[in-house]
Amino acid sequence: TGIPENFASNIGSESTKYNIPSINSIIGTISVIGTAGMGAYQLTRVIRDEVHVATKAVETKIESEIKNLETKLETKVESEISKVGLEIKNINNKIDKIESQIYQVSETLGYLKASLNIPKK
Repeated sequence: TGIPENFASNIGSESTKYNIPSINSIIGTISVIGTAGMGAYQLTRVIRDEVHVATKAVETKIESEIKNLETKLETKVESEISKVGLEIKNINNKIDKIESQIYQVSETLGYLKASLNIPKK
């Protein structure tokens, strides 16, 4: 067969002669693959954590901007409501003045009728 009888006992030294990987080489390869796998797993965790942190930062920034815009909008709406309130007050004051003038005119007409002896209808 070409394989020496003591092959099993000399597996480490004879394996290179027949181009068969030694047990140590196989264990080393498995160890490297395992380490690479663990490294890939760790890298995946780090990337996932970094993405989570970045996502959270973006969410926080967006929430902050939304609150800022809400505050600006509330301030603007309150300002506009205040302006409308002042306009309504001004209109009410003008209405009060007109009503007062109408009352004065009707009083004056009443005095004129009385002084001219015009009978009331």
